[in-house]
Amino acid sequence: MTSPSDSLEVQRNCRKGPFALSVPGTGQWTPQLAVSIVVPVSARQEVTEAFLEALAVQSYPGHLLEVVLVAEGRAPIVLAEGKLENCKMIGDQPVAGSRNEAFLIGVAAAEGDVVLRLDPNTIICREHVEAHMRWHHLGDNYLVVGLAPGDRVDGERQGPPPPDAASSSGLDGVADAEPAADDGATVVVRNTAALFAQDSWIYSVAEGATISWTPKLYRQAGEIDLVLSHGADLELCYRLAQAGGVIVREAEARSWRPTRAAVEAPSSVRYGEPALRHRLPVRRAWRAEPGRQWKTPYIDVVVEATDGSYEEVRSTICGALASTVPDVKVTLVGPWGALADAPPTPPDDRLLHLRLVREEFIHDGRVELREDIPATSAPVPFRFQCPAGLVPTPIAIERLVELIDRNGLGIVFLAFSHGSSLIVGRFERTEAVAQALAACGPGRDVVDVVDELHGSFWIDGSEWALVTAKKAPKAELPSELRSEIERWRTEALRRKSEAKRWKDEASRLKRELQAVSYARGAARSPGIAAKVARKGIAIVKRLAG
Repeated sequence: MTSPSDSLEVQRNCRKGPFALSVPGTGQWTPQLAVSIVVPVSARQEVTEAFLEALAVQSYPGHLLEVVLVAEGRAPIVLAEGKLENCKMIGDQPVAGSRNEAFLIGVAAAEGDVVLRLDPNTIICREHVEAHMRWHHLGDNYLVVGLAPGDRVDGERQGPPPPDAASSSGLDGVADAEPAADDGATVVVRNTAALFAQDSWIYSVAEGATISWTPKLYRQAGEIDLVLSHGADLELCYRLAQAGGVIVREAEARSWRPTRAAVEAPSSVRYGEPALRHRLPVRRAWRAEPGRQWKTPYIDVVVEATDGSYEEVRSTICGALASTVPDVKVTLVGPWGALADAPPTPPDDRLLHLRLVREEFIHDGRVELREDIPATSAPVPFRFQCPAGLVPTPIAIERLVELIDRNGLGIVFLAFSHGSSLIVGRFERTEAVAQALAACGPGRDVVDVVDELHGSFWIDGSEWALVTAKKAPKAELPSELRSEIERWRTEALRRKSEAKRWKDEASRLKRELQAVSYARGAARSPGIAAKVARKGIAIVKRLAG
């Protein structure tokens, strides 16, 4: 761990070399940004007071520190006045039914340049806020995660707080601090230096006990989802990462829990999992079932409708939707507003091609019609800009994801030679492009910045990824399913033949039974027997005897 007199030199390995930052040491810089600390309050009175005592002695300047407390759920908290320069309590009675709702209210009331969410059931060290804020002075797209109770520092679990962690009064009357149980963060953390090598799982180190970001990043990602009863912090951090947030693990932002937290009941985790399945596409084990549609897809395939004929555009979209990756959406880009303004005309209509494309896919829930291409596909983690007329093979998207993940790339370009022209497709990682957009200065190309931060790669798209519309295989069922269908079709024919045989046998027996009954009746009535004899039905005479 660095000493207060040293600056923190941070490096993240990229394809073209390390991406380096120099972060000032605590106490060795001049803060300028205001921070709003948002705290949903529902804890015991003495615990909340100890938490506020720790806030009152922070090394960060008091005039730049705003504390927003939101009464949540249970009994209200009575606050002693004069301990903090700028502290406001929203509601003298609980104004929110859940912690997520309280956080939403608090963020709306925050006025600072940065929002820092803290858990009121913790005691934070004196440099906690400053350690967070030194990153936000470097840029507005950092997502800083402090060390929550139970996290590890340099391989060792945090012990109890030292005597000077906060003011002595802040620890008076509070039970001995205990570290919490390990969480999933310790599995994902690559190092404790600070800046992580970003990948699709890095969001899982972020949770709501101690985390900060700028309002700009929060607006880009969207506010916390109140639908989620469990894992709302996790899902929000996933979206913040997709919006371009660079996740930082700040080892000097330490905290301790004065009382052991209650373990969440398994039933509540089970209750929240279905909603998270729809919102965390990178957890692939959650989406093993084929044929499902999800709120947040895994891949966004962008096709421009004006770049090809109706037949070519149709082939490209159908090929994308037939991928071995099931949760794919298609963004179909075109001047759709022009169709609404112009009435249908004869077949030589210049908009006929667009009309046909729209009618083909307007009712498909996996296809979205847009008039422009958004800067990124967030919160969808990957985007494939596929030229109309080129059809992705069924395995193309799956292999592209594997390629970009295995090498930590930001963009993969697919070159396809078509006649005398070269057509280029583009497969990109959403968070890499979002980070490049945030770091891209005037006159710089976003692709160049992605290449510097994450790396890019070119492949021959004609090898296994793309084919022309004319050479695209017809959509058909997988071979295993075709074999199963054929087996049942053969079985159905066999059963049908057997049913016909039994039907014929039943008819024969019925005729014999009717003949027996008829003959016996004729024996009792000689007049009828004579008529039967005259008709030459010999079998009746034999049976009557």
